[in-house]
Amino acid sequence: MSRLLLISLLFSIQLCAQNKDGVQFIQEAKLQELHLSHKVFYEKGKLPARNFIVKDYRFDTSKVGYTDPGALISHYVKVKPDQDWSTILTTYFSENLDPSSPNTILIIIRSFWMQEGLIDELTNKKVVQKEWMTNGDMRGGSCEAALDIFLQADSVCMPLFKLEHTFLNFRKFKTANLDEWFFLPYDSMARRLFQKNIPSNWQQGKTVSSGTIRSVYAQRFSKPVLANRSLTRGVYLSFADFCKNKVSFTDFRFQSGKITDELYTGSRDNESLLTEYWGFYDGTQLFIRIGYNAFPAVPSGQTWEVYGAKHISNVHSNAQPGDLITVNRMTLFRKILQLNMETGEFY
Repeated sequence: MSRLLLISLLFSIQLCAQNKDGVQFIQEAKLQELHLSHKVFYEKGKLPARNFIVKDYRFDTSKVGYTDPGALISHYVKVKPDQDWSTILTTYFSENLDPSSPNTILIIIRSFWMQEGLIDELTNKKVVQKEWMTNGDMRGGSCEAALDIFLQADSVCMPLFKLEHTFLNFRKFKTANLDEWFFLPYDSMARRLFQKNIPSNWQQGKTVSSGTIRSVYAQRFSKPVLANRSLTRGVYLSFADFCKNKVSFTDFRFQSGKITDELYTGSRDNESLLTEYWGFYDGTQLFIRIGYNAFPAVPSGQTWEVYGAKHISNVHSNAQPGDLITVNRMTLFRKILQLNMETGEFY
């Protein structure tokens, strides 16, 4: 295939995606299971428990991320583990567990998301520079995890620590490699447990019941916007306002541009450009702002997803010092992003 034909195909695909806003990539994504049960932890050390119990309190439990198979006509596959988390981790750490221990390691998952690309995690810039003929941010990927770790015996639990981190890996982000990201947070957890001095009579210290834990984490889902999915038409100035389903402007106009979008409030003859806002609902579709753009959002579990970009890409030819820059254009390289309903940020 000639370079000219390839470029023409890429541009036609991109234009088609823009016309549909990429929402179809989310809606039409098929499910693919990750086979993780054959993996075993490779470090020596004993954990103070006989097994794992994992409780999933994510706002979307249907997947852990998406992968792009890389076909010319771009589409995505949503991925999830082939077994329950408790079984996977108990198998993975089978050589490190103590069968005689009365304890269980209880893991509460607040968030867990694996995503292609590293640029989003390495910079907060809204405009980044990229070389011509690169396909977006294809180098490596990340795993964002927020885990609360407890030690449990019967119905008594002792809080150990929180693990909140974004783990980076430079391998190619493909389905066959995703175990490289999946286990990174749990490897880190194990190393901290190896070093932690847990007293034998820990149940006499500061503990909490398993029933209290369930009650506390269940409150995560008590946001008004989740209780009633009937959104109010208007502009949400902040994520906190969105969670309360509280709008500040009901008279507004959205203007979508090729690179940036603009939102105006007020009547036509007295409009004002709104430069700071979180999102808006036009009576039919929810739009969430990321950077300089507002993308249509698709419900997923108890959160929303967009086909969007966290930054604008300044694409240029890879000119050497003294050479002419023959290509220089602004564009968006989009991928599926999920809203973290705990923080209001996107993975």
